[in-house]
Amino acid sequence: MQPKITPEYLASQGLSPTFPERFWNKVQKTDGCWIWTAAATIAGYGLIGRGKAGSGNILAHVASWILNFGPVPNGYFVCHNCPGGDIVNCVNPSHLWLGTPKDNSQDMCKKGHSARGERSGSHKLTEAQVIEIKRLYALGGISHSQLAARYGVCRATITLILIGKNWSHIKTPVGQRTDRQGQLSFSQPSTEFQPTDTLDS
Repeated sequence: MQPKITPEYLASQGLSPTFPERFWNKVQKTDGCWIWTAAATIAGYGLIGRGKAGSGNILAHVASWILNFGPVPNGYFVCHNCPGGDIVNCVNPSHLWLGTPKDNSQDMCKKGHSARGERSGSHKLTEAQVIEIKRLYALGGISHSQLAARYGVCRATITLILIGKNWSHIKTPVGQRTDRQGQLSFSQPSTEFQPTDTLDS
């Protein structure tokens, strides 16, 4: 059931009161997929600023789910199921579904999106993927294990990337620090990746 879009609901999801209007202004609706026309990640997923100071950005298809169905439960991905093949910048709510990390990994494998060859767990990730991993983690709401499932690698691989032990020549998209448990947290944005500079233009 579609949630009632009130300022209180938006605030509970870390979104500004103007978020729905800004979101739908960036969507091109067709008879099939609804195409995101603004900023995107390297992998092609739509990206939009949450609109609240210091709250960062959110993937467009995840935002579509929140606006149409409600909050995304902890531990779940918003996955695509576009007729005729997934379109990663599609935000049509009827083309989205919720899945666990295992569901998401199996779905990618079934559709040929899983890591193979250079991208497989037994091979090195590509530089573009490492940048994508760091950006997705910087957005928040996704764990090391979930990233591992998405990219078909072990959790340790993701952790080593995020703490800078592997692929250290690739800078993180925002400033980073580690807490006492060795988990990464992110603070001041760098000049290397500031999507909020252009997402709402």
